Amino acid sequence: MMTLRLLFVATLVLTSAISGWSQQQTALDHALRHLEEHREAWGLEQSDLDDLMVSDTYFSNHNGVQHIYLKQRYRGIPIFNAIAGVHIRPDGEILTANQKLEANTSK
Repeated sequence: MMTLRLLFVATLVLTSAISGWSQQQTALDHALRHLEEHREAWGLEQSDLDDLMVSDTYFSNHNGVQHIYLKQRYRGIPIFNAIAGVHIRPDGEILTANQKLEANTSK
């Protein structure tokens, strides 16, 4: 009986950890998809988005918004002050996005 209870608790902990990770991954997927969908309107090439790096994420407890900040790099080297922020509501919709990414970095 004790073994069964321990197995049940371990399963709950593991499931919660995987669920939290998958939600984080989903928010990042939403953010990257949003940047790709709007890149032309922002005057960016696909290559400008190829080497983005997550610099910070933050979850606002009071409203459930997930904030994801990405740094732009060129060949692994960070571009000074080239950042994007995507802010995602709990339902997965983009609340707002702002960016100061450099265009045509590969040229």
